[in-house]
Amino acid sequence: MKDIKSIFKYAMGIELQGIEFYNENAAKLSNVTGKAIFEELVDTEREHYEFLKEELEHYEKTGAIKATKEELLKRMRIERNMFEDREKSEHLKETIVESDIPDITILKMAYLIEKDAVDFYNRVASETEDENLKNIFEMLASWEQGHAALFKKEYQRRMEEYMRTPWGG
Repeated sequence: MKDIKSIFKYAMGIELQGIEFYNENAAKLSNVTGKAIFEELVDTEREHYEFLKEELEHYEKTGAIKATKEELLKRMRIERNMFEDREKSEHLKETIVESDIPDITILKMAYLIEKDAVDFYNRVASETEDENLKNIFEMLASWEQGHAALFKKEYQRRMEEYMRTPWGG
């Protein structure tokens, strides 16, 4: 396994890629709901980045992982609850379906970005013997898996609609 500093730096890069993608594509959307979803993901990915940055800085100073399993479980509950609360209050699934995302390739790219993050975080978690590091990357994988599932489902739905559309309108 690569050294922990390199792993954290790579993970931070993944989160920055997500921030950039959602930020750029939020600016392209005319639908207010679709724009809000992407803007929220910018904030979420930024929180993930800041969390990783804090862990890296702590590791560089102390040679140890800062977050305990209890802290990580609390963070997981908070993020899961925020996402579920927003989904219920704004009917997130329905509003994504109704949004004007002009090109299904945006959804595919969003899914692939999240899937790559999930794969990387799961791989790090499975290859480390450090229990705290394993817990951090399992938590990150879980968060990103929720994002990936949302985009994959919507991408598949849109592709099915596209394939049923008569050619020539």
